[in-house]
Amino acid sequence: MAWFRPRNAAKLTQHHIQWTRVKERTRIIGGSLFQHRDIHKYSWTSPDGITRYQIDHCLVNRKWRTSLMDVCSHRGADVGSDHNLMIAKFKVKLTKNVKHVPYSNPPFDSDKLLHSTVKRIFVIEFFTNSNHFPCQKSKPKRTVGSRKQLLPYGGDRNTGVKETP
Repeated sequence: MAWFRPRNAAKLTQHHIQWTRVKERTRIIGGSLFQHRDIHKYSWTSPDGITRYQIDHCLVNRKWRTSLMDVCSHRGADVGSDHNLMIAKFKVKLTKNVKHVPYSNPPFDSDKLLHSTVKRIFVIEFFTNSNHFPCQKSKPKRTVGSRKQLLPYGGDRNTGVKETP
């Protein structure tokens, strides 16, 4: 979002760049989207109090156009200038940043276990490797964690890894 005065721009190059972006339709003028009474449109009043102009604008990237709720000027703000305070209201939803972690152990192709030969080889390898597994020397525990540690010893060689689309 950029606030600027097109007629009184400090740098002519910056002024030119801002208006070319409006012409290229990458930015929109926020004040032109909403209907307001004239007192809420004009952002500058001359010292005589009669002449008023709309010379301050709010430029918004087109990506954020639907988030822009309102743009108007407030006359009563004490800002020490002959310009009125321009206020833009946005409605933005915050989302949780989720990191996609790949499988620590990729899923096995369990459909191959339906074949009797593959199933037999898997069972033999599973039980032979589970006897030599270090955590099984003491009292055996039936936990999910121990089964997850045992499955790769027999599953990855016989069943293979399930391919993800």
